[in-house]
Amino acid sequence: MALLVLGLPLTVLPLTGDTPPPSDPAVVINGDQGGPFTPSTFTFGVVNVAAVGSYWSVTQAPSWLDLEMTSGYLAPGEHISLTATVNDQALALPPGTHTEDFTIHFEAQPGDFNGDQKVDTLDVSIFESCISGAAIKCTPECAGADLDFDEDVDQDDYGILQRCFSGSNLADRNCK
Repeated sequence: MALLVLGLPLTVLPLTGDTPPPSDPAVVINGDQGGPFTPSTFTFGVVNVAAVGSYWSVTQAPSWLDLEMTSGYLAPGEHISLTATVNDQALALPPGTHTEDFTIHFEAQPGDFNGDQKVDTLDVSIFESCISGAAIKCTPECAGADLDFDEDVDQDDYGILQRCFSGSNLADRNCK
């Protein structure tokens, strides 16, 4: 499990007055009270840097943003671009800087080593190449096969792989 948290400020300016200096996040949205806001739409990337396929979901986002997509699945190394749009709730915000967290939660599919959302014989082959044995630390490239997170790839991990095995069907996200 991993979390990505970004602070996204929206600065609403009074209809008259000085412009405050911008803060230093990746995206700063500015506008007068009642709008319009600039940028009104922006794109950001989500990438799976894990060695295994991962489900992702937005678990927290500013109420004044609409997202084109809030969850999905990414194979290892896969990335997508998401578009966020400032919505009508921003029109009612009082002047000031409004910073809300934006959180994306990642959760790996146990046993899906090739990112096809299935735990099948291809994954078993990958797992077999990573077996280190009980209490023998696995190599960094095999860390994804350590399904019980005890730094080795052994019989306990193989038990999890067996319970998650789905063949040609989509894997059960909740298997353990």
